[in-house]
Amino acid sequence: MSHRDTVEVEVKVPLTPHDVAVLRRRLTDLGFRYVGKGLETDTYFAHPSRDFRLTKEALRLRTVGGRHFLTYKAFVRGAFKSRKELEVQVSSGKVMSEILTSLGFKKVMEVHKTREEYVLDNTTRACIDDVSQLGLFLEIEVMSDDLREAEKRIRAILDKLSLKKKPLSCSYLELLLSRLGEH
Repeated sequence: MSHRDTVEVEVKVPLTPHDVAVLRRRLTDLGFRYVGKGLETDTYFAHPSRDFRLTKEALRLRTVGGRHFLTYKAFVRGAFKSRKELEVQVSSGKVMSEILTSLGFKKVMEVHKTREEYVLDNTTRACIDDVSQLGLFLEIEVMSDDLREAEKRIRAILDKLSLKKKPLSCSYLELLLSRLGEH
């Protein structure tokens, strides 16, 4: 499987504080392994000549644990939020941000979250996210070259977790912009 054929399929589920304790146990019962917890800051950029909201693309600079990653996501039609993802680690988030703004990209918003990460295998992860101004969420993500299989896998995990809230197929950026009336 080449990276070019890989698609990220993800879903988010709103959580309550009570859900989190139960969810941690259910994830480990399903075979997920706890990886760690940390702060993440995602800075999203708008393209100078096309509207990423219309094209359903995203350009993000993520900072986590002193490391910086530039990520481009392109829309892929699917039952859940599905995107082709291209990511590269950069040595300086500050310099990368300056390069982007010098090229005409505009900072849209920063999303701050505390992320507790669990992995099942090389392609499946679950994160319990506490997102500033939004609250608690479970994010399940599957990376695969088979979109339908990834969607099937997410549905199976959601069924086994028995969460009460309806899954969301949108990004934290979209949720925040919607909350602020900008989307």
